Amino acid sequence: MKQGRIETITTRIISTTFMVVALAVFKPFGLDAWQWQAYVHLVALGVIGFSICMMTDIILKYVIKMPRSFKKGAEYIIRRNLWFQLINTPLVALGICLYRHFVLSNQVEQITSHSGSTQLLIKHCHESLPVSRSNMAQVKAAIKREES
Repeated sequence: MKQGRIETITTRIISTTFMVVALAVFKPFGLDAWQWQAYVHLVALGVIGFSICMMTDIILKYVIKMPRSFKKGAEYIIRRNLWFQLINTPLVALGICLYRHFVLSNQVEQITSHSGSTQLLIKHCHESLPVSRSNMAQVKAAIKREES
């Protein structure tokens, strides 16, 4: 592989790693509820980000006709990097949104089901949580009646 290509891949891996670390720290999309599975999703998002970065490089090289070159001067590099960001940012955002919609939309179902159980619990306890075993038995009986 050419040295320039290796440098491009290294740069894209580093920039994608920053994105994944930011997602790991701030835990959007309910990633904190996924426990160990969140790391699998973060790796998948990293792969998506890297792939889109490489696709953006291809778009710049063949569609916009701005191949990577250090020989053309600093102005060319700055202009190419601006084009890269203009193309890459919406594509990465779209990729993450699609991943979140199609793959992470299950964490939503779990939250909804827990929410429904909690609302049922509150409904049958007259908006107070049970504190004794006799109340718990009544709540369990009410839940069984609601499920059947």
